[in-house]
Amino acid sequence: MDINRYRNLIANIPVMDHTSVSKRENWDHEECRGYCKELIDFADCDGLTISISRKELLLLARGGTTRRFLFATYLWGYPSGNRGRYRQVFHGADTILERLEGLPRKIGEGNWLSEYGRLQNGTEGMGISTWTKLLYFLRIEIAKRPALILDGQIISTFGRRVFDGFETLAMMTYENAPRHYPNYLKKMHEVAKELKVDADQLEMFLYIFGNSLK
Repeated sequence: MDINRYRNLIANIPVMDHTSVSKRENWDHEECRGYCKELIDFADCDGLTISISRKELLLLARGGTTRRFLFATYLWGYPSGNRGRYRQVFHGADTILERLEGLPRKIGEGNWLSEYGRLQNGTEGMGISTWTKLLYFLRIEIAKRPALILDGQIISTFGRRVFDGFETLAMMTYENAPRHYPNYLKKMHEVAKELKVDADQLEMFLYIFGNSLK
């Protein structure tokens, strides 16, 4: 399928308004209740839900790698609690933040895998999907290109060969995704430039529609 058919849709995707809504009860586990107080100001007027947008996370990221930024990003990415894995992430917050704080703002392609390995070392409940969310909001560059989110749904879209032009990513799996990540960024930014859209608009399109089109 030619992705150019959806160029106008991609160009009008409201990336900054992309919001996740989560039930507060999903994060009310007694072990993490204290951590979740960091997110209280994101609570909706009904008092039962918490909503966070990409725009809010980008603003939070300007303040650096804080616990509040980490927790808010995780809630945005996994509004259901990610089957309880958030407990591992929240408990390991200090280690995760330490890894992020030591990360260069610009990472060469040849250094990417070693830097990713350093991020992963000693952390639990974190995979390529979570790390790339954090890198995206922190505006880290890899191989001279701004980071983009890469998760299982986008990987599945490439594997199904839904759109022409992404053949080099068709063999990517969640397990080997870190190795392919620089190539993913290269291809996404190239296609976005051809379509005259932002690369994160393309990423959001693939995430929302990639597995709903044939």
